[in-house]
Amino acid sequence: MITGADWFSRPPFLHSMYALARPDGFNGTFGERIMVAQVLDGLTTRHGACRIVAYADLSSNLVLVTNSGVKAPREALDALCGQAADAFAKPPIASPESCDVAIIAHGAETLIYLRHPVVQTDALCCVCGAGIDLPSFVQDARDCLGELTGPRDGAEAAG
Repeated sequence: MITGADWFSRPPFLHSMYALARPDGFNGTFGERIMVAQVLDGLTTRHGACRIVAYADLSSNLVLVTNSGVKAPREALDALCGQAADAFAKPPIASPESCDVAIIAHGAETLIYLRHPVVQTDALCCVCGAGIDLPSFVQDARDCLGELTGPRDGAEAAG
């Protein structure tokens, strides 16, 4: 686990290679964390207006893995996760079953939070520029979150 001064002394690309233990047991192997970082990097590559993508556990308000370009301190990332948890705790405009995205325009930034529809503790927390193509980004981010979380509804896919 990286703490305090270690966070600032490591090159930015190493930040995404470390993850904290999750309450549900997803601690992941080193290779799995690298795979997650690659998926998140792909999202920021396809959507240049997106600077930060963090895979988070909303139940513990902790960011598990970020895209490799993130230079924010752990406290700021965990605060971003806390904002996502708060956003999803508020009564939704749509029916709760279909509400998996929260978007907050904040100055020149757009904060986009996506929650997995089945495993509602898994989320992506994204910091994007105001010029992000929302429909395209949200669909792509949903696909990434689905890839990272998987179905995990107890039923195995037939095949």
